[in-house]
Formats: sequence, structure tokens, C-alpha cells
Amino acid sequence: MSFEHDTEGAYDDKSREQLILELKELRGRLGQDNENGDIKVKETRENALKWVEAIFENSLPIPIQAFDLDGVVTHWNSASAQLYGFSAKEAVGRRLQDLILSGESASVFEECIKQVVSAGRPTPNRQWEINCRNGEKRWVYSTIFPIFEGGQVTEIFCMNLDITERIEAEKELRKVQGELELRVRERTEELNRINKSLWKEIKDRNEAELALSRSESFLKNIFDCIKDGITIMDTDMNIIGVNNTMESWYPSMLPLVGKKCYFAYFGHDKPCENCPSVQAIEKMSMQTSIRHSITEDGADRWRDISSFPFKDSRGEVVGAITIVRDITARKRIEEALEFERSQLLSIFDSIDDAIYVSDPVTYEMLYANRAMKELFGKELIGGVCYREIQGRDAPCEFCTNALILKDRDRPHVWEFYNPMVNRYAILTDRIIKWPDGRDVRFEIATDITDRKKMEDALLQSKSDAELYVDLMGHDINNMNQVGIGYLELAMDVLTRGGKLDLSQHSLLSKSLESFNNSSKLIDNVRKIQRERRGDYEAIVIDVNDVLLDAIGQCSSATEKNVTINYAPSPGCSVKANELIKDVFLNLIGNAIKHSGGPVTIRIKLEKVNHNGLDHYKVSVEDDGPGIPDSLKSTLFDRLNLASTHARGKGFGLCLIKMLVDDYAGMFWAEDRVPGDYGKGAKFVVMLPAVPRQ
Repeated sequence: MSFEHDTEGAYDDKSREQLILELKELRGRLGQDNENGDIKVKETRENALKWVEAIFENSLPIPIQAFDLDGVVTHWNSASAQLYGFSAKEAVGRRLQDLILSGESASVFEECIKQVVSAGRPTPNRQWEINCRNGEKRWVYSTIFPIFEGGQVTEIFCMNLDITERIEAEKELRKVQGELELRVRERTEELNRINKSLWKEIKDRNEAELALSRSESFLKNIFDCIKDGITIMDTDMNIIGVNNTMESWYPSMLPLVGKKCYFAYFGHDKPCENCPSVQAIEKMSMQTSIRHSITEDGADRWRDISSFPFKDSRGEVVGAITIVRDITARKRIEEALEFERSQLLSIFDSIDDAIYVSDPVTYEMLYANRAMKELFGKELIGGVCYREIQGRDAPCEFCTNALILKDRDRPHVWEFYNPMVNRYAILTDRIIKWPDGRDVRFEIATDITDRKKMEDALLQSKSDAELYVDLMGHDINNMNQVGIGYLELAMDVLTRGGKLDLSQHSLLSKSLESFNNSSKLIDNVRKIQRERRGDYEAIVIDVNDVLLDAIGQCSSATEKNVTINYAPSPGCSVKANELIKDVFLNLIGNAIKHSGGPVTIRIKLEKVNHNGLDHYKVSVEDDGPGIPDSLKSTLFDRLNLASTHARGKGFGLCLIKMLVDDYAGMFWAEDRVPGDYGKGAKFVVMLPAVPRQ
């Protein structure tokens, strides 16, 4: 073998404990073969051997192994030890298929060794899945070729290129392609160009590797055929070796060897800030960096720089080996993807509908658009969805994650009311792919609150109209017919006798009562209509004053024997309107009206605490016929304008319930004596208290 580089002075008298046994034996054989030969030839071979050893161990971060004709490892460089986890001491003397290969790969490797020995030429390049010492699975791209001596195959070399990241990247790319169909279509042409470039690169490498097996200076050819730029420099940053790629990148600075790296590559007069090569020498470990630069032709380039300490045969750092990979294409793809992502998010922010994205497993909110943040008045991102937008401490029982995860290709559309923001929305949920590869929940909410209010208003208007028609056409008509009937009887008596005696005065009083009921019903309807329109202003009212006024009015409006017991309690303020008096007029009036004889009514006003808030509770008790339990459950079911047909008296209760609801209060009925409805009824009104000023 012959080599272009002269290592005399650089490697003389230097020993390395890790030198492979076969290289030592080779040195011995070289000495024996040339004992009586030309001294110059012997020295040249010695120097060549040292050069091989140094390059084999230090110059290239490429795993290289050598085998004898039986496939037993004879050489194992430091890059192999770093990649596979087995030291040279552990690997030399063992078969590769017993060390890092298994199964079908081991059998195929044995066939490759046999083919190289029998055919005397390299095997086709191929990928191998290997087992590292730590159990990790990795992929390498390998070439296996013979070494000749005296026309015979004496050794077999295997060179590996770690392509694990590329394989994983390809797997990830294939995975992402399914969800990014639009992007794939847009980039098909670009990917085709990249694929052609990759195949050309593979072809070029295959041709270079094939040429290496025929060349006496195969190590130099390997060095030059690597598409990444490689620079070897001493501790003073003087360039002592480069490959062809570096020379092609900096043609105006040729020759590069002998110049300072920072001057040749960047035009600086001192080492670059945070230089990975300087750090590799100082820290004696691999250092990496990604740098942006402008080439000599003015093009923007991005380069991934990896620097390794360059050690001599004694293990002392004498410089650095720097590998520079052009990642401009990758950066442009990343920038294009980020640009598309930012555009998409910008579009989302311009949409008035609320949009958010969350992890369906952890419930973490990954994104919320402007409308979503404004709706809830906070950032949202980073929290969990059930807490941030539902105010819950655990996932919602109505969560649709299970549905959309099961049927990923179809959106799930549903209607939901969110009490946190008091809004109705049509929700569209589906699973999409997030940039990091996760399946995530995407939801867009279209606000339909105004529509729902309009629908509810229309339904209410329809219900009110139907009720008013029913009242006017039936209830009021019946009352008027009753009044007219009594008047006709009175007229008949007057016609026959010319006068009414005291026993017949009820004909007029009952007629008057019927017309009064009709008038009262019309008045109640008018009040409900005005209440619906918001004609009554809410003010702070003392319930005690209202009760005293209602008691006085009811007491003077009846001829029955009525006793009303009430202990005044001034200063009980609530927020209501002027119709609050009708609530108690109806309750007291009903107690008087439904009693068969003398009646005692007990009214109590007290302050209570309900759900942590102060309320004023008014109870109106009577000793009348009471309300059977069977009627209690249905009585309050009927007390709404959409379904009531209680005819007059029921309509008064309807008015009470509607007013109490508007005052944010509560209204219910009980037995005066618990468990015995026949002892009288008890109606309760509870209203929120207004704090005293």
C-alpha cells in the first residue's frame, strides 16, 4: 500500500495501547519481508502503517471494522466503539454476527463475507439493523470490500454510516404524510427533487465506495467522497487537512491548508465566538453548533457543525476534526412549515368563532384563538380544558373525546350551553394531527346565543298568545256568563215582583263578584304583559311595609270573620318591583277566599341563610281545607305561562311564581301541620336580602 501523506515527525515513536493486534502483526511481517530489502521501502511502509492507524482511530468519525477471511474482527476503530458500545478489546477476536447482528441479518452477513472472499470484490451496499450493547436498535449503511496483498484477498473491511436518524425521520415523515395531504400535494414536486438528489447522492457514494476498493489510497478517497465538509486543524486553528467538499465551498481561499480556519471560512482575524472546534479542544468532547453564513456567491446557507477532539497515538489532543453538514434544505422546509403554521393560526385568530386545541389524553389546552381568549377573559393555553372552560375539577361527563377518537374521520357536531359564559353554541369536534405528531382535539364553537334567545322569545310569545286567547275565550267569557246569568235572574225577579228582597241580594253580589273576578284576571294578564316587557323598575323595598299594606287591604275587602296574626319586622329590604304587593295580596286573598267559615291566617317574616346568602322568608299559613299531597306535586308543575290552564285562581299563583322567579327568589307550598294537609296550607316566599347601608 502507498499513501499520499507523509506522517514522519507526526507519528514516529508514538505507541497506542489500543492498536489492533493484527496491525502489530502486519508491522512485524513488513519487517521480516524487508530485512534484506531496501531501507527506504521499509520506512515508507512503516510510515504508511502509522498513517493508517492514526486515520483509522482519529481522523474520521465513521465506524470501520476489519475481518479476517473467516469473518473474525481484526480491527475495530473508536467510532465503532462509540456507535455500538463495544470496545476494541471486547470486539477483536469475535464475529460481528455474534456481536451486533442477529437472526436473518447474521446469516446475510456471513454470505456477504463469503462472497467478498470468493469473488474478490465488494458486496452491494445495504442497510443493516444492528443491536448496540445498551440494547438500542440502530440502522447503518454499509459497504464491505476486500483488501489485497500480493494479488490475494487478505482482509475484509466494512465501513458504516449511521443512518438511524434518517430512518427514523423517514418513518416520521411517512406517518405525518397521511394527515398532511394538502401539504404533501404542494410539496410533491419538491420531494421528488429531493428524492432524486438523494438517489444521486447514494449513487455517487456507491461509485465512490466501489472506487475505494480499487485504490491504494482508499482512506484519502473516503475522506474526499464524503459530502459533508471536513476540516482537520491543530490547536492553533491552523488547517492541516480538508476534503474536497470544503475546497468546493471556498474556492477563492484555496489552498485552505496552512490558513487559520476562522480567516479562511469567515474572514475573521480571531477565533469565532463560541467556536465548537475551540470548545472541543478545551473540553475534550464533541461539540455542536448550527450556524448561518453567506457563501462566496452570496447565497444564504445553514450548516450543522460537529467538532471532535483530534488525538494522537498517545491520547493527547493535538487538534480538532470538524464535520460541517449543509442543512439549508431542511431549514427551509422547517421555515416553510412554521410559516404555514403561523398563517393557519393567524387565520384562526381572524375568525370570530371560538377555536381551541387540546390533548384528548391529558386535557391540556395547546392552543386558543383570539375569540376564545376574549370569550373567557384569560390566556387558557397550558391549563386543562375542563377547568379552564367548564370550571370543573375533573373531566366532563359529556366530553366527546371518546366519540371523535373512535371515529377520527368524521366531525362530531352538537349543541351546548356553557354556564361559565352564559352562551349557547354549535360545537364541531374532530381529531387532527398536531405538529409534534400527536392526535389532538380540535373544536370550533359557533355562538348561537342570540338565535336561541330569539327562538325562546318566539316560543314564549306563541305560548303567551295562546294563553291569552284561552283566557279571553274561555275563562273571562265564563265569568261574564256567570255574572250575566245572575243579572238575568235578578231582572226576572224585578219583572215579576218589582223589587228584590234581602234574601235575593246574592243575585247581585254574585254577579258583581263574577265581574270583579273577570276584571281582576284581565288586570293580572295586563301586569304579566308589562312585566314581560320590563316596564316595572326594580327598586329596594321593605317587605315588612308591603305585608302591612296587603294585610290592611285584604282585611277591609271581606265580610268574612278573618283573623290575621303578624308581628311586624321592619328593615327587611329586598330587590323587587311594585308588583311584589300582588304576591302577598294573592296569597292572603286565596287563604280568605278558600276558607269555609271563620279563618285565622298567620304570617311570619324572618331572616334565613340559604346557600351561604342571606334571604328573607315570608310564610302565609291558614287553617282552611289545605292542599292534598297529590295536588302539591302537580300544582307547581302547572305554574308557568307555557302550560297553565288553572282558570283564574291558578293564574294568580302563576303570577306569584313568575314574579318571585324574576326576583331571584323561591316559592313553594307545605302543610301547616307537617304530614296533615287537612289542618291547613302554608305558602312560602323566600327572597334574597339587600345588605343594609
